[in-house]
Amino acid sequence: MEREKNERVAAVIASIRRLGRLHRMICARNLPENGLHHSQNRMLKHLYDNHGAMSQRALAEEMHITPAVVTVTLRKLEAGGYVERSTVAEDHRVMTVALTEKGRTVVEETGSAFDKIDAQLFSDFTKEELDAVLAFTCRMRENLAKVGKGANE
Repeated sequence: MEREKNERVAAVIASIRRLGRLHRMICARNLPENGLHHSQNRMLKHLYDNHGAMSQRALAEEMHITPAVVTVTLRKLEAGGYVERSTVAEDHRVMTVALTEKGRTVVEETGSAFDKIDAQLFSDFTKEELDAVLAFTCRMRENLAKVGKGANE
């Protein structure tokens, strides 16, 4: 019985990974060509959803990525004119990131492409099925958080 469950777990994990890869691949193919990597588009979207500006630390925490990854990604986005970074007057150790007009435009252009892809992904799901998927993924995240470091995510 335990072996059968382990095989099912492995199949589910493999399916989730394939789904993630396929989603990224389809997004890359269908996004307007702007020269940005999927993760850069995602970071711009996160800033956009947070009124266009936030601290680098908050960005790392909310996106569940390391501050080093945020720094590297922001350097590229800043060089391309998509974001601006500045220090907070009260505390020069705190770095704030803000979208530029170019960054806002990119998010608005790519947003509809992401929305269409995500709508298609769940196009034939009922409300009850979506609720079940959400409940399952939340429960999986909670179970995984018990393993270690991700307990607060």
